[in-house]
This record gives sequence, structure tokens and C-alpha cells, in this order.
Amino acid sequence: MGNCFGELTEEQKKNRAIERQNQADEDLEKKIIKILLLGTGESGKSTIFKQVKKLFGKDFTKEELETWKPRVWENINKQIAAMLKASKRLEIPLANEELRVSFDGRKDNEPIDQKHGTKIKELWSDKGFQQLWERRSEYQVLDCIEYYVNNMDRIAVGDENYSPTFQDVIYARVRTSGIVQEKFMMQDTEFEMYDVGGQRSERKKWLNCFDNVTTVLFVAAINEYDQKLFEDSKTERIQEAINTWKDIVNREEFENVGFVLFLNKMDLLEEKLSLFPFKVEGVRNQDYDGPDPMDSNTDMNEAIDAVKDYMQRKFMSVVELRSGLGQVKVYFTCATDSDNMNKVFVACKDQILRINLFRSGFAPPGA
Repeated sequence: MGNCFGELTEEQKKNRAIERQNQADEDLEKKIIKILLLGTGESGKSTIFKQVKKLFGKDFTKEELETWKPRVWENINKQIAAMLKASKRLEIPLANEELRVSFDGRKDNEPIDQKHGTKIKELWSDKGFQQLWERRSEYQVLDCIEYYVNNMDRIAVGDENYSPTFQDVIYARVRTSGIVQEKFMMQDTEFEMYDVGGQRSERKKWLNCFDNVTTVLFVAAINEYDQKLFEDSKTERIQEAINTWKDIVNREEFENVGFVLFLNKMDLLEEKLSLFPFKVEGVRNQDYDGPDPMDSNTDMNEAIDAVKDYMQRKFMSVVELRSGLGQVKVYFTCATDSDNMNKVFVACKDQILRINLFRSGFAPPGA
């Protein structure tokens, strides 16, 4: 309360100043567009997060790239070990079994020198190992190993001489644990993106990120149509992605939140369709009625378009009526391709800004 002359006490002035600052902070917070990046494990969402950091945020410094060396070595060593282990389980012998000795007892993050790199290339060229790679959907192995083997001459130069490139970092798979945040600017608009772990054990942390979210960007790897989960060897990855998407997109907490769906790993899907059956009676995709990608008489572009349309309809079929925010925006993406990611995010930005305006009461989302 002021004194008899209407002047404010020092305490009242301090309180008024605090209130003004709190209001200013709140107004500033409202201007920041928050994107929640979600998806199941191995969907490629953390790769998208890295692309956003490079394209629109603070680019990776040389020092940051250097910190990825042990992770690149770990990706290579662990995937080679996983494949050699699978060769015994699947009873696929190497053409040269003596190669196996070179990989016994190797540590996950052990540096790769020229000598060991040569052994990796020999192993990769082995007919038995290639047969094992062709049957990779029958065990757990990461796609990135092929990229690293193709770049082995550059990578296999030892600890002191190897410097990871951004592309090496993009392909490196490290399971996200907890919540990672990145701030970036696009055309004078401030964004905050949150990446949360996608494995089942991490999803309970998603609830901590729901407040004040403008848009949820959900990522699903559609090349995984014939693969099982790391956490559960009986559950199909695609079905897990659809179930998770259904749970998220229809949540009451997200009633006034925009949704963007990235159907990711298009490059791997296109490679895979001519090698592994997309439709298998009694097993998967039995209602697919498009061209068979494995038929030599099929126009491959038509088959790819039919598969894309089929996968989009599968994901969209579980979306319940969303009031106010209209249809979910769908993009087919390749997270390892910086040009593709740049084009997609520029297109996404307009959609996200419209959603933000709508949430502020200024415009309909489809305007």
C-alpha cells in the first residue's frame, strides 16, 4: 500500500519491477516456437536433430567433431561383432574363417588403424559375410556399418590421424538418453527443439516435455518393414512405430498442438524393396495391393510410390479427428541428406508458424 501522497514504497517498487520482468519473460517465451522431436528407437530422429544443429543452429566445431571419434569406432566394432555373432547363430560360415580371429576380444571403442581397417575390408568382401549382410533383417545390426566400411581408408588411420567428418557423425548411432535441447533461428524466428530417447525405457520421460509445445515432429523409419525391435525380438518395428504414433497424436494434452510426420529413411527403403519382399502372406502388409517391387517387370518408381502411399495411409488411419489444427502434415525424408533436410525444414517452418499463429488466436492453421 502506498503512503498518503500516493507514492510507492521501495518494496512495492521492487515487486512491480519483478512483475514487469516476469511478464516480459512470459511474452518472450510465447514467441519461441517449441518443437518436440519424438519417435521410436532407430527411427533417425537424433540424426535429424544433428542436421538441425548444423543447418540452423550452432554448427559442429572441430572440437565437437573430435569428441565423436570413440563413437564412430564403437559403431564399427560393435556392428562387426554383432554380425560375427549372428553368423554362428544363423549357421552362415565365413569363406575364410581365419578372419574371425582378428576380431576376437576387441574393445568397443578401440581405435581403428590401417592394419585393422584392412582386415575389416577383407571381412566385408568375404562371401559368407556378404550373405550374412543380405540376411540382416534376421538379427540386430545398424545400417551405418556399410557407410563406415565404404569410408574405411579415410577412417582407419589410427587415433592421432583420424578426424571425423560431419557425415561420420551423422551416421554414428548413439541411443538418446534423457532430453537434449537445441535453439536455432530460421528467418528471424526463434525455435527450440527437444530430442527425447525413443526406446521404450525412455518414453516415460516424454511426459516431461509436453508443456507449451507448438509442434510435435514424429519420426518413423519406413525401411524397417521386415525388422524386429532391439528391446523385443517378437515385435515388428513398423507396428511399434504406428502404435506409438497413435498414442501420441491422439493425446488430449496435444489437442491444440500441430503434428508433422516424417516417414524417414527413404534412401534405405528404395534400396531394400528390390531385395526383401514388402508383402508376405500371413506375415506382413497383406492388404498391400500395389506393384511388387521384386518383380523384374515392375516399374520401380511406380512400386516405390505405391509403397509410400500405403505406408502413409497406415500411419494416418490411426489418427482420430483433430479439432482446430486440421490434417497432419506428412513428409518423406532422408535424415542423412542435408539438402533434403534443409528443404523439408524450410517447408515445415511455414506450417509450424501457421500453427503458432492459430494457437495465438490470429489465424486458422490452413490459412
